[in-house]
Order: sequence, then structure tokens, then C-alpha cells
Amino acid sequence: AIRTGEELARFPWPRPEAFDYSLFRRVATYMPPGMRCIAIIGHIFVSALSLLSLEGLALALATNPYLVEATFERVGSIQYSVLDIVTRFDSVGAVWNPDDMASSRALMVSPAILERHVFPWYRRMAALSHERGKPFIFHSDGDISQILEDLVDAGVNAIHPLDPAAMEAGQIKRKYGSRLCLIGGINPHVLSQGAPEDVEREVRQKIRDL
Repeated sequence: AIRTGEELARFPWPRPEAFDYSLFRRVATYMPPGMRCIAIIGHIFVSALSLLSLEGLALALATNPYLVEATFERVGSIQYSVLDIVTRFDSVGAVWNPDDMASSRALMVSPAILERHVFPWYRRMAALSHERGKPFIFHSDGDISQILEDLVDAGVNAIHPLDPAAMEAGQIKRKYGSRLCLIGGINPHVLSQGAPEDVEREVRQKIRDL
């Protein structure tokens, strides 16, 4: 959708204040005392990648770094504004930030690019979430072991899903278990195709590992 600065300027960017947030008020009437919902907010890397395309991002990094900077700035500022609104609701107990940035073998881009364009937004979003007493959870499929330390430094409280095709959950527990809550790690093929005893065996093994 965006290949030039002119297309960036003409893009119909959404206005955070125009979104419908009424569900966060309504859901409070259905939850028992003490229960909260998790707000899903994020996709900073994924949104910028969708707008520029992977090839377009690679070319722009070499030939038009302003376009990359400006795209991430627009996406990040919109998501931060939405976060600012959503975390004011008492019904919200935590923030779930999904941002798929890896395959089962490696990151899609170098950690240096993420450090420049993405992680500063995570730091701001995590700080705002913590200020309002809400844990900040990060989701990415694939092998994100190379950036786990960066995520901890950014203020992430938990990671999901510990993609079993890419990362060894026990190893992550031993290294980061005192600093990160680990969510997931169950092989989806076992869940969807295994017999009940296969699922039980998988879950019990993860309980031992984690």
C-alpha cells in the first residue's frame, strides 16, 4: 500500500478516538468479581510490514530510510494512542501485544532494525501498561530466542506461544524463568491430532519442564 512518501501522506490512517470501545464497558457486566479481560493491541511490526511489504521494507531500508521511519512512527503512535484509551478501562486486566516477527528458523529482519523501529514502542507501551497496573504480554510465532533479552529489557512480562517447532521451552525456562512468565509451549499438532493420552503426556511433560 505504501511505496513512496506521497503514498504515506495520502494513506487513510485510522483515528484512535474514532474506534468503538463500548465492548470494554459492556463486558464488565458479564464478568464475575475479580475477573478481567485481556486487550489485544499491537502488530506494530506486522502492520508496517503489511503496508510496505517485506521486499518494500528491504528496499526502503537501503534507499529511503525516511519512509521506513515515518511508517513505523505512524503505526506506533496509533497503537500507543489506542493503548492509552483501552488501559483506562477497569475491565482490562492485561495487554496482549501480538507481533509475529519470526519463522521457525529465524527472525524476519535483523535485531538492529527491530531495536531502531519497534522496541522503542514496546518500551513506551509496556511502561504505560505497568503504570496502570496491567501486565504486558508479547506474542510471536517462530524462533524469537535472539531477542528475548531485548523483550525483557523493554518491559515484557510474559511471552507466548513458546513455538515448539522453533524453541525449547525448558531451555528458555532455565534462562528467563525468573524474569518472564512463559505461556504455551504445547505442540499444536498433538492438540489437534493426538489421542487424549498424547495430549496428557505432552502437558505433563511441559509442567515438569516449566
